[in-house]
Amino acid sequence: MNCSEFRDQYMDRYLDNEMSSKEIREFREHMKECESCHSIFLSYKEVMNYQKIRASYSSSEKGKKMFLKRVKRRKNIPYQIAAGFAILTIGFFGTKTFMDFNRVNQRYETIVNKSVEMLNSAQSSENDLNLGVKNASGDVKTRTEKIFNLINDGEKK
Repeated sequence: MNCSEFRDQYMDRYLDNEMSSKEIREFREHMKECESCHSIFLSYKEVMNYQKIRASYSSSEKGKKMFLKRVKRRKNIPYQIAAGFAILTIGFFGTKTFMDFNRVNQRYETIVNKSVEMLNSAQSSENDLNLGVKNASGDVKTRTEKIFNLINDGEKK
């Protein structure tokens, strides 16, 4: 038996117990005589044993569940991104609407306050001057027009 036959034909057959007793004797004699074939055989035997152990390994139920959870999480990533984008968009437009509402509210408060001031000043000037009904109604009309202009930003229809 030469080294190439030993490596190519006999190592697998020896490990699988497919050799005759005569072939087993020749195989063992060659291993005693050739140190390189002996070390190659031992290394090959370790690799094959490792593969057998690995092939016979079965994961636990907990391991399978964890693996499936990870796979499901990866499938959900596009949905999570879309949901995050939707939340950010709603938050942005909600904040913008709130800010616009506050500005409008402040503007109307200012208009109402100025209107009240103008009406109060018109009423007090009416009392101070003791104007007649004709003049007082004309003054109230001009003040009312000023209030109307304030409310409509000076736009006339």
